[in-house]
Amino acid sequence: MVKYCSECGEKMDDDASFCQNCGAKSENVNKSEKNNKALILGLIGAVIILILAIGFITGGFGLFGENTSIIFISESPVANSGNFTVELTSGSQGISGKELEITFKNDKNSYTFNGVTDNVGLVNVVANVEEGDYEVTASFAGDNDYKSSSATASYKVEAKATEIDSQVTSTRTEPDYESFSYPHSFEDTDTNGDGYVYLSDMNIAHTPQNIVKQMFSDSDDDHDGRLNHNEYYKFMYKLNYDKSSYGL
Repeated sequence: MVKYCSECGEKMDDDASFCQNCGAKSENVNKSEKNNKALILGLIGAVIILILAIGFITGGFGLFGENTSIIFISESPVANSGNFTVELTSGSQGISGKELEITFKNDKNSYTFNGVTDNVGLVNVVANVEEGDYEVTASFAGDNDYKSSSATASYKVEAKATEIDSQVTSTRTEPDYESFSYPHSFEDTDTNGDGYVYLSDMNIAHTPQNIVKQMFSDSDDDHDGRLNHNEYYKFMYKLNYDKSSYGL
């Protein structure tokens, strides 16, 4: 192998300890090795740039950003005519505006639904599937801000109507929710006076959180993560008079 001076590039004898041109001490580094190192470093840099570019274009493959979790809010059994609710969270906070894919699958059928999380991280789909036992998988693909996640649970799907569904079917109108007696009025709970009540505005005890979230979601007709006047009393009716529809 030909040896060159590391300082001036002058060709040197293989056994030379000093460069005859500039006097620099030989470091036993040849030009071929230097070129190979430069090539390897260049290739590594190109690969890193390519990975970052692809990650940016594809939303990071769901590998970067904050960790996420998917929580099943609905409990088994569920009605194939009612809402099926899951929650996307990061830490203890719900994540809004993210699309989730929810798949009901058994040895006979597979059904896939998509929905976008509301302001508190909840997403509802109507489990319009045949009756039976299913493995349900909810998944979030991830993006630049949040990592991907998924969760799987077993559910039994039945063709049944809730108490309120039966009333609506028989009378063609929903109950007058506001006419019932409640411990707190809408005006009392709407503390900032913006015309909406959020789940965080209410201190609800003696009812499991997943059931409360399901009731809240079922009452939130426009799925914006908050309750207007009518939606609030619908929620309060469920919480105080219709717990049996939620297995309580």
